[in-house]
Amino acid sequence: MVGERRCSGKEFHVLCAATRKLRLPNSVLVECRSIDVQALRFFQLGMLIEPSQLRWHLLVASCHRRAGNYSAALQLYHAAHRRFPDHVDTLRLLARLCTDLDLAPEAQRYAVKLQRAENAERLVRYLRPLLQARPIIRLYLILYCLVAVW
Repeated sequence: MVGERRCSGKEFHVLCAATRKLRLPNSVLVECRSIDVQALRFFQLGMLIEPSQLRWHLLVASCHRRAGNYSAALQLYHAAHRRFPDHVDTLRLLARLCTDLDLAPEAQRYAVKLQRAENAERLVRYLRPLLQARPIIRLYLILYCLVAVW
């Protein structure tokens, strides 16, 4: 190609996004997809080495989503959600992907789960300093919660 040059990582990702949208020549698309395949292999290796780390599962699913393989991405997000059910980002990504794929019942279900998880996270963030307070305040909070439940 005329005027071809090496570009940094950030520029390359912008270039990949642009080639997918503008449908530039196949040689550019093949180059972008080969980088995605290399990243996918790296993230899959990370997932094998550290299976308890959620980030590798999300990165593999993200690679599939970016490559346009939405069914594989959805399966991987489902698997990550089963393994880490309370993780807010996984729920957010599942809700967005289901909405994009026009899976309305699933999108609604994940949106409700996401709202509950965000509320629980907010509550924990609010209560943590209170629970680290003096014992008498902790006792008062426990009694208050017991009365509220009954």
